[in-house]
Amino acid sequence: MVLRKLSKKVIYGSTLLGHYGVDITDVTSSSATFVNWGASSSYRPVHGDSNMEVTITGSAFQTGNNRADTQEKSKMQLLINGQVEYIQVALGHMTSGIGALTRHYYNPRFNQHNARQEFHANNFGTSVFMTHMHQVRDTNLMEFQCQVQSDGGTSVTFADGYMTITEMSVDQFGNTA
Repeated sequence: MVLRKLSKKVIYGSTLLGHYGVDITDVTSSSATFVNWGASSSYRPVHGDSNMEVTITGSAFQTGNNRADTQEKSKMQLLINGQVEYIQVALGHMTSGIGALTRHYYNPRFNQHNARQEFHANNFGTSVFMTHMHQVRDTNLMEFQCQVQSDGGTSVTFADGYMTITEMSVDQFGNTA
């Protein structure tokens, strides 16, 4: 098949300059202190005025029981060159049946007070996703690190993590006009 040029177009927009991915090893956190989730990753930007998109995916599983009447959450944060760039809640949960873990119910049909239900707030899990755009200022080597923590004393395991670092040019890079 013969290719034909149909029209002349001006192309603007971003160009993918580099893409890097790294597997993140599992970690369990049970304190309010942030711990590293996997090893840090380094990347040297091709251009000093490009944008870096950092995406982190994985899973967070509660491995311990909640205490009664507590709102507990786990957080994850992205560090670039040792500076906190972005923080988000990874796993937030509140004990079911606020005030007590056991509730008694009234059955009006038979005038009975014997309905009982127990709530167990454990084994929560969710997928986690974080994406952040960072504007590059120079072509120096950059270090990327994800850290996690669990406040409230509940153990949370962060697993199946993967970090991608993508360098994209700024708009109008390499115009064809």
